[in-house]
Amino acid sequence: MTPPPPDDPRFDGSTDSLPSRDCCQSRDPLRCAPGASREGAGSSLRRNRSLTLAALVGAGAVAVAACSGFNPFVVLIGGPLGFNAIPPQIPPAGVFTTSSGFPTVCTYQPPNTRFIRLTLRNESRAEVAVGLALLATVGLNGFVCESERPTYLDAGYEIVPVDASLARTFGCDRVSREAGVDLIALRTLEAGQTLTIPAAAMAGGMGVAPPPFDGSIDIPIPTVILLGTDDEFNNIFSCTTVDSCTAIANQICAQGGFVYQTTPPCRIPASRTQGTLCHSRTAARPRWLLRNSFLEDRTAQTFEYFKGARIIITVLDRANNTNPSANQIVWQVSDLSGRIIHQEQR
Repeated sequence: MTPPPPDDPRFDGSTDSLPSRDCCQSRDPLRCAPGASREGAGSSLRRNRSLTLAALVGAGAVAVAACSGFNPFVVLIGGPLGFNAIPPQIPPAGVFTTSSGFPTVCTYQPPNTRFIRLTLRNESRAEVAVGLALLATVGLNGFVCESERPTYLDAGYEIVPVDASLARTFGCDRVSREAGVDLIALRTLEAGQTLTIPAAAMAGGMGVAPPPFDGSIDIPIPTVILLGTDDEFNNIFSCTTVDSCTAIANQICAQGGFVYQTTPPCRIPASRTQGTLCHSRTAARPRWLLRNSFLEDRTAQTFEYFKGARIIITVLDRANNTNPSANQIVWQVSDLSGRIIHQEQR
């Protein structure tokens, strides 16, 4: 099968970035996509914040007749959130969508589904530094319609400058503003000031990040949660930095959004962070993605959160665990009713 072109987000220059699970076994259209391998298995938020988005590049129609039982009409929609496997469909009449057909946040009803709550916890004996970027596009054809721009900016999102190609680099992950007028971001790291989660012992058993990342505050929903930062003063989260724990550099899935503050510090790679595109081997990107709101929350894919989601991300006490298959970060994602969609995988 022909490898993906260089601009495909599944491509990082090596076949290691390609999905390894057999598409016919998994019946997962993302793994049967062209180029996939078939070879193997508020004000308080403004403090130290400012964020971005990008979308994974669109994929294209998939028809894999060789996989018995696979729906040949399933397509991959590349929207302001990235890949989503959905049946071909026409948006309901009157629903405003982005240029890619992805519904904008203004269509989310009831209005409380336009927010998520995000809790960052630490079970480790070490303090943990956090470098995340919550991203979205705003304006014409963007995910955030102009009427909702003040909501995002009041919550701490900031406009992110882009280069001549309308992109911004976060460590090793290049984010393109594929739609909208502005790329906006809510960061946990800015100008060298790092958000940290207290060690478990210091916090009496479980360290929790300060607001708004303690699950107590509504955060306007992003389309991408990216592990890493574009902060030029601190690159400890970037895959360009070799640390003694991973001993890997310049592989995009070695980038992460959390660092054990041990001596020396140990970065947790996206490949050991449950639910990321890297971890699920869906694409070589250190990101979680927003699910298309046309689809049911209960069928969200492993790398997706959804409208109104309650997300709990927990750092495990595995700073010294060198097993690349052992998760160092797990997540639990539930809906507004409390129904758990993604269980922790410890």
